[in-house]
Amino acid sequence: MRTLNPTLLSIATFIAVTLVSLENQRELELLNIAMLYMLPILFAAVFLGVLKTTVISFVSVMTFNVLFVPPVLSLRVHDGRHFLSFAIMFLIGVLVSILAKKAAKIKELELSEKLSKALMGSLLHELRTPLAATIGAASTLLNNDITLSNEQKKSLYENIFESSTRMQRLVETLLAEAKFADNIRPILKECDIAENIGAVLSKIEQKYDKKAVFEIADQLPTALTDAELFEQAVSILIDNAFKYGENVKISVQKNITDVEIIITNSGALPTKEEMSSIGKKLKRFSNSKDTDGSGLGLYLCLKIAEIIDAKLDISVKDTLFCVNLKIPAIT
Repeated sequence: MRTLNPTLLSIATFIAVTLVSLENQRELELLNIAMLYMLPILFAAVFLGVLKTTVISFVSVMTFNVLFVPPVLSLRVHDGRHFLSFAIMFLIGVLVSILAKKAAKIKELELSEKLSKALMGSLLHELRTPLAATIGAASTLLNNDITLSNEQKKSLYENIFESSTRMQRLVETLLAEAKFADNIRPILKECDIAENIGAVLSKIEQKYDKKAVFEIADQLPTALTDAELFEQAVSILIDNAFKYGENVKISVQKNITDVEIIITNSGALPTKEEMSSIGKKLKRFSNSKDTDGSGLGLYLCLKIAEIIDAKLDISVKDTLFCVNLKIPAIT
């Protein structure tokens, strides 16, 4: 069976949306028509490149403006707030296109077809919440029947900003996955583990406005590792502890041949069945279902541990989620 051309399908979707909107303009109303024009934009973003998505986004926004936004058949806009909806439509198209491009890059790095499909499904699922939040906030701002105070407007603008930031974090996670999917070579050098962890912890504590217990053994040896990769792994592990748990504790101990980092947190814990799939790509646990994430974090940490010749063990002990990371020490 011959595969249909994604470009032609995207154009066909655009034409269909335009015809349906013109035929049912009174019943659909302006906001619903704007949402319909997101269909060809999202379709192009998922299956086409950034350039074609930009073109489709521009054409869709301009068509929506000229045919449906008063005054019709004119490039002028009577309400400046509509420019916000235009910007959001365009921004969403570009962001989703970037996500799709990174997913394609991962596929090029010899991931299986099954994993690529699962990744795309995960991305679309993760995008659903921030997209809905952005569209909901924008629709409220565009609704002329609702009178909003300055504080309410500020809250909606903050909602749009936070949702966009969340999509950006997903892009960054995919960039990290693409980087580690290749066989990169670490740059091993002498590192002060406690200092590196302290710098990471300080940023994460500010992010969540919470504190962790941080214990460091006396006369701690330096370690042989790649500082950049080590900090990225530790950042993911500590961030997960704050995001999904409470009472975070980090201890750094010395052994005969390595430096051992132990990160624990209380709170909702994964089941025993879920623990058996630790580190699998796109696998999220039941205790994380109410929190945003991509399911790639622990997989990346395990990949980094392999690259820097470290040992990473993840387990549940009594009422605690425990992460044990061992780095070769310089003695």
